Parts: sequence; structure tokens; C-alpha cells
Amino acid sequence: MWISSLSAELTPPAFAGPLIVLGRADMQMATPPHVYIPVATPGVDAPGAMMRTDKVVSLYLHRLRESALRPVAEVLGALIERLQTQ
Repeated sequence: MWISSLSAELTPPAFAGPLIVLGRADMQMATPPHVYIPVATPGVDAPGAMMRTDKVVSLYLHRLRESALRPVAEVLGALIERLQTQ
């Protein structure tokens, strides 16, 4: 699984196995994944939070526009729920 909701340029590396991508709607990949789910960009399509890895600075983001795209956390939650009911 490859997740990239911030940058369309951060695409998955070459991979021979099955690939699931949760990525920006404008992401262009050299090899199409087996499953591709467009997700919201935090601070643009959905609220979110940005944190430095040392947790010194946090920035909470508001949504800038209306979008049908769902945040990564929501998509992952729906996938987990679906797998648990199978």
C-alpha cells in the first residue's frame, strides 16, 4: 500500500506485486496500481494537521474548498471495517 495525500509527485517505486494506492486525484503513475483511491489533500479538501517529526511544531489546517474526496483516515477506516465484516 502506498499513501501520498500531500504531493502528486510522490508516486510509488517500481513494485512487482499487487499495489494499492491512496493518493491525490492528480497523481500520475508510470505503472497503474491494482487499486487506486483518490483521497483528500489535508488543508485543501479536508481539515488536517501537520506536525514536525520531533513534535515541536503542530499546525492545524482548515479545509479551503468543498470536495467529495475523503481524508486518508476515513478511507482506511472504511477499508478496515469492510475487511472485518468479510
